[in-house]
Amino acid sequence: MKTTWPALIAALLAATSILAADAAPSDTVAAPTGETSTWLERIEAVHPALGLGVTVRGGITGKLAPGSLTWDDGRWELFLAYFRDQRRGGLTLNRYPAHIGLAPPMWALTASRRFQFIERPRFRAFAGIGIAYLDTHPCTSSAAQNDRTPVLDYYETVYRGCDKLNGSRLNYALQLGARLYSADHGMGLEFAYRHFSNAGLTFTNLGEDLVTAMLVF
Repeated sequence: MKTTWPALIAALLAATSILAADAAPSDTVAAPTGETSTWLERIEAVHPALGLGVTVRGGITGKLAPGSLTWDDGRWELFLAYFRDQRRGGLTLNRYPAHIGLAPPMWALTASRRFQFIERPRFRAFAGIGIAYLDTHPCTSSAAQNDRTPVLDYYETVYRGCDKLNGSRLNYALQLGARLYSADHGMGLEFAYRHFSNAGLTFTNLGEDLVTAMLVF
């Protein structure tokens, strides 16, 4: 015991000196331990992105121009896309291919929460869920929904009918994707699969399936 007490006293003195040094005022002010960053600090690093996209549901053609803003280390996203042409579905009339207007050109705006399930220094995989607002005119009757007037001129730009893919302006927005970063995280590439639908809450729920590729700044 005689050899143990000096060691304990020395350890207590060392611990006291360390605590005193930590408590002493200094020229630099550090944030208290455990303090969360403010909302303004979390949105300082906003990353815009621009790219291209296509619809991927079988037999339905369509192109879109997407853009997004992500912040809070990629946890939140605002996504805006313009569907530049009408979505058309394939149909055979007298053994010749025709096309039916299924949805007009439109704007889509989504707000989503992303969850990252793979995180590496230069690679992240994520899934997201949110709400989408579609600037379109949903079908309000079964007769309009079932209208199959073909667009015989494939290059015609006038849309015939209402939106046969989404029965409401407000929809759920789901996404699954990955982001690849440059070495300094200055720029990146993002690829995502996205789906808009109303989960059967309103009449007509075919939904929109699309793939986007964007350059992240």
